[in-house]
Amino acid sequence: GLALMTGPFLRSVKNQSAYKPVLGRLHLLLNFVPEFGIAKGGSVGFPLEALMNFINAAFTSPNGDVRATAMDLAFEVYKIVGKAIDKYFPKTLKAQIRDALNEGFAKIDGGEEVGGAGAIGGVS
Repeated sequence: GLALMTGPFLRSVKNQSAYKPVLGRLHLLLNFVPEFGIAKGGSVGFPLEALMNFINAAFTSPNGDVRATAMDLAFEVYKIVGKAIDKYFPKTLKAQIRDALNEGFAKIDGGEEVGGAGAIGGVS
């Protein structure tokens, strides 16, 4: 089942400059996370810590599409776990990315749609 899939999807990528495999996995996760959710106490879903580690690694990519798609995925995770997501962002996260995330989270809290591979400005 899903438990067998999460490992290969969330395995860290050694070379972030080889962006196509990362971008492909991010796009798949954008579809799978809303469908399967986040695992809580043994339930089916993606493990939050591993998922956030993958997202945070993607934020360091030199590729703007990867960073924008990682942001969209972070928004999908936020829709499920809410403010609990905050503790998973590293202190070293670029201020520009942190600001765009907070802007998106505020829009989600206000009932607005966010996302669309970089719809929140200036993360390239």
